[in-house]
Amino acid sequence: MEHNRVEIELSNSIKDSSLEKLTSDILEVGIDQLITEGILREIPVIKSIFNITKIGLNINDKILTKKLLIFLFQIHSIPNEKRVKFIHRLEENKEFNSKVGESLLLIIDKIDDFEKPRIVGNLFRATIEGKITYQAFLYLAFLVNNSFSLHLNKLKSVFDKDFIDLNKLDSYEKNSLYNSGIIEAGKTVDMSEQKRLQKMAGTKVFDSEKVLNSLIESQNNLEVSEAGKQILLYGY
Repeated sequence: MEHNRVEIELSNSIKDSSLEKLTSDILEVGIDQLITEGILREIPVIKSIFNITKIGLNINDKILTKKLLIFLFQIHSIPNEKRVKFIHRLEENKEFNSKVGESLLLIIDKIDDFEKPRIVGNLFRATIEGKITYQAFLYLAFLVNNSFSLHLNKLKSVFDKDFIDLNKLDSYEKNSLYNSGIIEAGKTVDMSEQKRLQKMAGTKVFDSEKVLNSLIESQNNLEVSEAGKQILLYGY
């Protein structure tokens, strides 16, 4: 597939009024049925994928198409004028220039399920609305891509703006969320524990799993990272 063309059309899709026609019903149908929906061909990036693969979409194209639609649906209700201004502002920024579509396509293409496009789409919505910066969005999307959706959703289920009960997470959930940067060692953690573990292991190499298991023994030493909190606040 000609990714360069798709990247350009992804930026165009964000600015296109056709997004307003997207409905949640469209996202509920199967991948094969999606490509028969005439309304989708009005969306620049979807039209581009269809035109590039004239002999028919392979399974990877179909999966990418659905991930793109889920992502775009999260921003479809934002007024078109606001979306256009946002993209133009990024395109005029020397730091990002015309790489917006490229960055978004790389993020969405790497997504390994159909839950993460919704989370990333909501984070992008928060970016357009000025709640987080574009730089922060790129970092948060990176963390989401490196997390396990089921564990992230479990954390969301025990999340409250005033209190997060990490005791409701099992060791597997804590381990994956810790490794993906969603939760971290609390500020009160005595890092001499790390040295003790290194001595026990007979190596100077930092062993995050052993440190984590030690921290889990004392539940108060784990907390949701600031980036994790932003994902929970704006990604759902």
